[in-house]
Amino acid sequence: MMQNVGGEAFDYGTFKAAYDTDERVKSMVQNFSNKGIEPKTKQNIKDKEVSKPAGSDTVGAMAKRATDLGDDIGEGLKSPHKKGSRKYKKQLAAKHAAMAAR
Repeated sequence: MMQNVGGEAFDYGTFKAAYDTDERVKSMVQNFSNKGIEPKTKQNIKDKEVSKPAGSDTVGAMAKRATDLGDDIGEGLKSPHKKGSRKYKKQLAAKHAAMAAR
């Protein structure tokens, strides 16, 4: 359905032919095989050590902090409405709509 949508498709053979004949391709590629292409970068990916976050569940903790809004409606403001009330929920919904519109 979406074949050839605005670009060229390469398999290993066609990419190898382009690599062998086009210096621009050679200048951008560190290595390639039938499994994929490794682009040239300023720092060699294999030499770079990947550090693990200190916490065991860092992503989970970040998600919890992001969704735990409490009475804070953003920008350091507190809602004047009682938590859980209709007005509080309406104000919170308006805040989220404004954030989504950014």
